[in-house]
This record gives sequence, structure tokens and C-alpha cells, in this order.
Amino acid sequence: VNYNNAAGTAVSVNNGGTASTVSFANLAITTGGGNTAFTATNGGTVNVTTGSISANASQAVNLNGIAAGINFTSTTSGGGTNNVALTNVTGTVNLGTGALTGASGVAFLGSGGTATVTYGGSITKTSDGRTIDIQNRTGGTVTLSGAVSSTGLS
Repeated sequence: VNYNNAAGTAVSVNNGGTASTVSFANLAITTGGGNTAFTATNGGTVNVTTGSISANASQAVNLNGIAAGINFTSTTSGGGTNNVALTNVTGTVNLGTGALTGASGVAFLGSGGTATVTYGGSITKTSDGRTIDIQNRTGGTVTLSGAVSSTGLS
């Protein structure tokens, strides 16, 4: 998916509070504008067996209130309020490697949920504020194994 429009999200799944399952295989997303690359919200299960995200000037991933089976080999983001935002997610979220930079807020945000989360890429923040903020989780693990750097005030 190559998405360079002025508005909207490249791939957006809203399960409408139902127990539906949406699955993708070989999902490669590239955005050139300020568009979020991948959003999944509002219940249900979202699976990505393999894929990659390159969001040059925007948020890469926004997951909220879903059960995940997500496996990206690479996740790169150059902007957005958060490069990655995971809120009340269960299951597994593997974001592979890549680079997260340019977020105006927290670069990697995790709030609530029990998902097992891994990201092996670098996380860089040059503006004031937290680089990583993970709170209120009730289970699962979060593993961030890449370099983390911040030059702003926290």
C-alpha cells in the first residue's frame, strides 16, 4: 500500500465493537505525507502474518482495544504525535526493526493491556518530553532492544 494523500489512514480497521477477525498477509505500507500508516481499533482480532511499515513523516502504528497477532519485520516512523501508540491491546505485537523519530509527543506509547510487545529498532526523540511511556499494563511483556536516545528535556 503506497499512500500519499493529504488526509486519512493508509490501512484502518475499526471492528465496531464486534468479535470479528481481520487478517493480512505480506502487508507492506508506505506513506509519504502526514498519514498514519496502520490503525486498528474498537474490538475484535487483527492479524498481520508478515509485513513492513515505512511512514516517512507520520505515525506508523496506532492500536487501541484489540486482540493482536501482528508481526511486522520492520516499522519506521518519522513523525506523528506518537510514532507507535498501543492502548489496551492483548495478544502479540512484533514490530521488527526500523527507526522511530520525529514524534511531537511520546515516541513509543503503551497504555494498559496484556500484549507481548517487541521492537528491535532505534527510538529517537529530539523534542522535550518522554521518549518511551509504558503504563497501567496488567500482564504481558514489553521488550525494546534497539538504541534509545533523547536530546530534549523530559
